[in-house]
Amino acid sequence: MPGADPRRDHTGTTYIFPGFSRHDELELLVQAGLSPLQALRSATFEPAWALGLQRTQGTIGTGERADLVVLDANPLADIRNTQRIHAVLVGGQLITSERRQRLLDVAALAANPPGAAPTAGRTMAGCGCHAHSA
Repeated sequence: MPGADPRRDHTGTTYIFPGFSRHDELELLVQAGLSPLQALRSATFEPAWALGLQRTQGTIGTGERADLVVLDANPLADIRNTQRIHAVLVGGQLITSERRQRLLDVAALAANPPGAAPTAGRTMAGCGCHAHSA
């Protein structure tokens, strides 16, 4: 769309990077009384089911989308382990830890362009995710 702000995501919120708040949401769901498994289902299977996409998304199986996050620790033991990302598989393409870090560095630069006045809402540290809190 001409004139669209490239810093906007599909939620219409400027300077919010999709994905980071999901970790906080999962943690808050567990604090509210859901088990880690229930919280994870609320972010995977349940949305796919609500959108009628449960045959191709939300679980792992033959014929489903190969979008996975590989973790270094079990999120069922501690939901905060969702932040311990080892690699990501998106559309069958492996994104290693190193490549993911490079992508995050680019996102941080986009959020904090050289010469821009620093504001909490424009830094990865201000994203609200515990992993980026200052």
